[in-house]
Order: sequence, then C-alpha cells, then structure tokens
Amino acid sequence: MKEQKTASRATLAEEWRRRQQKMDWMTAPGMASYVNSLVSGKPLHEGGHWALYAAEQHVIPLAKTRDSQRLSMLSLGCGSAHIERSLIEEFRWPVDRLHGLEFDAEMRRVASES
Repeated sequence: MKEQKTASRATLAEEWRRRQQKMDWMTAPGMASYVNSLVSGKPLHEGGHWALYAAEQHVIPLAKTRDSQRLSMLSLGCGSAHIERSLIEEFRWPVDRLHGLEFDAEMRRVASES
C-alpha cells in the first residue's frame, strides 16, 4: 500500500520551522492584534485572542450544559495536533478527550508522541 502523505508533513521539518520564524505574517507589527480583534472585537492586550473568545462564547457554555462540564473534541485533518493541544493546555478549553483524524501517517505518529 502506498504511504499516505499530505503537504502538511513539510511543517515537521526543521527547515520549515526556521523559515517560518522569518516569514510568519502574524509577527508583522499589529497583525496578530488586528486578526484576533476581527473575531473577538477586542485587541490582544485586552484579552482578545480568538481562542479565548471562542472558549468564553461557545465552548465553556456548551460544557456547562453537560453533567460533567467536560467535552470531547474531534479534529478533522489535525496534522500534529499542536493547535488542538494549545487550545486545551494554553487556553484551558474544557476538553478531556481529543480525537484527531489525520490522513498522513507521519503526522499521526508525531501527534501521538506529543
């Protein structure tokens, strides 16, 4: 059987990480605050990160409707699941189980190891 790959596998390479540090458009002055404020209505320095907004407006209220107040998350095309982990760990989304579906076997391996 042919190995299943996606273009996202390139993000695992050290060269990708090195180049991203130079070219990440979100590091342009004011860009991150502007983009996040489009979602949240507040600049970053006022707690306007999109992940906080989504948690406060949607995820936490949904969890409160459950008896356990914890949720399961399904992520389609999760890659290495670094975004999902950030939502759960850094932004404290009330998720106790993450199920990621990923086509690329190498991306699945990286996700399961971290």
